[in-house]
Amino acid sequence: MKDLNLNPDTQVNPIARERFYSGSKEDAVLVIHGFTGIPAEMEYLGKEINKKTGYTVYIPRLPGHGTNRQDFLTSGARDWLRKIYDSYLNLKADYKNVHLAGLSMGGLLALLTAARFNHSAKLILIAAALYANHPLLPYSHIIKFFKKEIKNDPEVLQLDEEGLTPEDKLYREHYWGYTFPVQGAELHKLMRLTRKKLPQISCNTLIIASKKDDTVPLKAAYTIKNNIKSKQKKLVILENSPHVINDGPEKDKCARIVTDFLLKTI
Repeated sequence: MKDLNLNPDTQVNPIARERFYSGSKEDAVLVIHGFTGIPAEMEYLGKEINKKTGYTVYIPRLPGHGTNRQDFLTSGARDWLRKIYDSYLNLKADYKNVHLAGLSMGGLLALLTAARFNHSAKLILIAAALYANHPLLPYSHIIKFFKKEIKNDPEVLQLDEEGLTPEDKLYREHYWGYTFPVQGAELHKLMRLTRKKLPQISCNTLIIASKKDDTVPLKAAYTIKNNIKSKQKKLVILENSPHVINDGPEKDKCARIVTDFLLKTI
């Protein structure tokens, strides 16, 4: 057996630490961030859920995320999925009801967890990345043999770094400054697998999407709604949110929709 190829100086960026908000001993919500994301992008939603419902909220950090790009390059779909499976099972050991919520790739991981464990509590999908508006993603399984990482043009990204902390800048440098064909291929595997598993979903499901999401097309939300077997399913389409709906200009509305769903039956 070979040891993991992990730089001994690897550290978790302070802004990427996991979040845990203690609450009810009956209900917990597992909240899952997206591809190259960090728990911080789910923090506002997690706090609102905890405050408005009283439920315990756990936001894990996916392997390879929130450290450095070298670490990210060693991670893949099995690592990310296993982390969420374990997190779900750990919560199930302590709480009667464990609800699932995920953003983008986190939505895929939530769907796969629900399918794997015959999930009967509630499922919340925010801009779930069943499809993506990236022309090279379907070819990433080929590109990965030629390029492990591709440096992005900062001018094309148009990142506004005014007011950012050193930790924010470091995170952006490592994860937003590059395209990762190997991990893109892993994400594409998750997309294809999730599409196959949709008919296995039967729990109460909330799907949130946005017309201004440039990353995930509305087709993804409609495909989920039309293929899951849930008797109670609700699709909400927002007007003005970018891809990270739960941390954008309509984050209050998103949080309200989510907490209402958790507290009520559709």
